[in-house]
Formats: sequence, structure tokens, C-alpha cells
Amino acid sequence: MTTSQSFIRTTQRITFVVGTMVITSALLAEGLPEDLEVVWSDPPNNHVDVGTDRDVDGKPLGISAVELVFNQGVDLAIESVELLSTAAVPAVVDVYGRGDYWTVVFDGPIAPGTTTILGIDGGRVLLAMHSRPADVNLDGVSDALDVDALQAVLTLSKQYAAHFDIDRDGVLAAADVVRLDEILSGADGGVAWARIDFPPPETARCCCVGGGCDVFAGGCPWGTTQTTCPCTPNPCGYGGG
Repeated sequence: MTTSQSFIRTTQRITFVVGTMVITSALLAEGLPEDLEVVWSDPPNNHVDVGTDRDVDGKPLGISAVELVFNQGVDLAIESVELLSTAAVPAVVDVYGRGDYWTVVFDGPIAPGTTTILGIDGGRVLLAMHSRPADVNLDGVSDALDVDALQAVLTLSKQYAAHFDIDRDGVLAAADVVRLDEILSGADGGVAWARIDFPPPETARCCCVGGGCDVFAGGCPWGTTQTTCPCTPNPCGYGGG
């Protein structure tokens, strides 16, 4: 297994956590199958985006759409989708597709240094995405070790892998190391990511509110009660937890 393949597999199997999340809405959709599952997505669940969060002109870059393939055909509507994040959360502006293949579009990329969860049907389906610019080796800290990791990839493997394409130009080259150095130093005018520890993770869960369920990540808010996801009808009894 090459170094590149090893890092990619690590990215796919690592389970990340989220601390306190910001809920954007309390959506419980109707009409979606109870056994609905995502069998493929781009980005995949728990994907870590380590590329630059801006282009040379300062325009935000990063994950701004998710492609989904379900285990069956569905009629997905924008009302069925919500985003949760550890910080500012983009808005869902479009949902399109048909059958089992759908695309969810945001009004901008997820914020750098955050974890964002895409929730469908009140939390029945959850998909996590993480933005951690410069954390090439996925150790939760952006520092000089990430430069060493990227240089090792460029030396040992010439095969393209999006995970290491720091400048997002579609090519793995020395320019990615230069861009990585700029992110770490803050030379591009953005956040200096060196030595920043990201929040410890916690799983998303459902919390009973007023006899219904809202999707949260981290602990349930005061006055509410945790229940199993996906939420069943009226899991806390009438009047909530």
C-alpha cells in the first residue's frame, strides 16, 4: 500500500467528533422510507478536507455540495435537509436529482476548522464533513509535521489524490507544499493554522423537544432528553422530555 493510499483509507475510516453544534432548524420530513440509507457520497462520510480555504483572490473554497446515492429511489426535497455545524453554517440552497441519486448544494463552503453534519429526515440519515486546512497527517493539529507528510507523499507517490491537493488545482506538485506553508504561516491573510487543536468529537444524536425530536450534535440541551436516532414518533411522550 502506498503512502497516499494509506492516508486516504485513514481519512475514510476515522470517526470524528463534534463539540457543541449550532442547529439551523427542526425539520421532520414526511414521506421518506424508514429504511433509507446512503450507500455512496461525495465527499464520503467523515471526510476531512485539508486543502486551502481560499483562492489567491481570497474567495472561500471548500466543500459546498454533497452528492448522494441512496439505497432506493426517493423524492428528496429541500425541506428534508438541514445542516449542523460547530460554527457558522452555510444554508442549503438547492436539492436536485431523481431516483436514488441526488445533489445537495450550499450557499458557500463549510467554514474552515469546523465539523458540519448533513442531516436528512430529522436525523434519520447523517453525514459528517470536516474542514481542517493543512492537517495533512490527520492528527488534529496543523504544524510542521504536516509539511513533512506532504513532502513524503510527493517523493514516494506520483499518483493524484485529492486529499493532498492543498491548492486545489488538480495536480500534486511542489506548489502544494508552498501553499501549505502559506496556510501554516498565515501569509495569505487567513488564519494561521499552525498548532491549532480542533474540538474533541462527539456523535450526533436526537433530543426530545416538546414531544418531538430535533437533531443536535453533542449533548442534548437543558430541559430535553436524549433518544435513539432516528427519532421515533413522540419518543418522550406528550409534552416532551
